Amino acid sequence: IQRDACHAREHDPRETGHGQRLLAAQGIDELDWRGLGLSRDGLALDELQARRDGPDGSRLALRAQGLFLAWPGSRDGQWGLEEFRARAVQASWQPGTAVDNAPSDPQAILDGLRWVPRRVSVEDLSLDLPCASGRCVLQGSLQLDATALPATLRLDLLQGDRRVAVNAHAGRQAGEWQLDAEATFDGQPWLTLASRLQADTPTPLWSGNLRLGEVGDNPPPVSGWRRWPIPARCSPG
Repeated sequence: IQRDACHAREHDPRETGHGQRLLAAQGIDELDWRGLGLSRDGLALDELQARRDGPDGSRLALRAQGLFLAWPGSRDGQWGLEEFRARAVQASWQPGTAVDNAPSDPQAILDGLRWVPRRVSVEDLSLDLPCASGRCVLQGSLQLDATALPATLRLDLLQGDRRVAVNAHAGRQAGEWQLDAEATFDGQPWLTLASRLQADTPTPLWSGNLRLGEVGDNPPPVSGWRRWPIPARCSPG
C-alpha cells in the first residue's frame, strides 16, 4: 500500500454537526480512527473503533487494526467495493432485551449485499459473544471471495480445543440466487441451509430449509443464535 500520497491526523467525525447526523442515521454511537492513508489503490487505517447501541438495548462494539479498503469499481454496469482486508478484528455483541419477530425483507437483504466487498480477508478474528456460561471469546479467521460465481465464504472459529467451521456458497442460476451453507461443530454437522432467492419478481421471494443437527450434551459455545428469528418463508427442516 502506498501511504505517501496522503496522510490524515487522528479524527473524530463527531467534531462536526454533519458527522453527528451521518453517524446517527446509521445508528452508530461512536466512531474513531487513527493512521489514515490514501493511495491510488485505496484507503488504509492503522486502527478503527466503533460502537452501535440498538433501541432494544443491544450493543455491538468493533475494533480493527491494519485495515485496507480498495476503491469501488464497476463490474457488469454496477459499482461496488472490490476488497477489504484486516490484520485483526475484535467484535463484541450483546443482544437486546426484545426479539424482533417481524419477517425479513429479501429486497433489503439484496440491497445490503451490494455493499459487501467482493473479497474479504480477516487474518485474526476475535468474537466476544453470549454463550451458555455467560460470555465466550472465539478466535479464528474469515475469508470471502465473490469475484466469480459461485461466491464462497469460509469462517473458522476456535474456543480452546472446540471448533466451529462455516462454509457457504452463493450463485445464480435460471434467474434465481442459490445460497447453501453448512456449519460443523468439532467436525460434526451442526447446521445446514439450502435456500433460493427469486429476485427478478415484483416481490422478491426467499425460500429454503434450515436443518439443525444433534449435538448431544456438548452444544456449541455460542447460544445467542437461538434467539435469531427465522426469515420469512425460510422454514426449518
